[in-house]
Amino acid sequence: ILVGAYDRWQKLRGGKPFPAIQGEIAKGAATPAQTLDLQPGEWVVVKSPREIAATINVDGFNRGMRHDPEMLKYCNERFRVQARVSKLINEKSGKMTLMKTPCIQLENVFCRAEFTKSRLGCPRASSTYWREIWLERAK
Repeated sequence: ILVGAYDRWQKLRGGKPFPAIQGEIAKGAATPAQTLDLQPGEWVVVKSPREIAATINVDGFNRGMRHDPEMLKYCNERFRVQARVSKLINEKSGKMTLMKTPCIQLENVFCRAEFTKSRLGCPRASSTYWREIWLERAK
């Protein structure tokens, strides 16, 4: 009820609805991939929630990478590619992990933990990582 009221208020004032996404691919089924070979400095547009939902499973994952509801606030917006990421440090083990498929980091796009009740803010302002299938080159 509260989310519905929030969404109606946001619609009246021209804001965005409360972020929620439901993946359309069954758990265990393969998720699609797309390679754009994006490079730092290029401009991209984050696809719509509907387009992204078609690429993630019911748990919100595309080939092991989660599309977090916090990322929905960036949909339909334009950003510059900051980096192409092929290695990450696993914070639990402290080991470097080589990614099978690189992901993209966008400038000034990070977790703010505004909508996830289990997070108490995001003091580290962690970068979000994007699959290329969630992005398109800006025209």
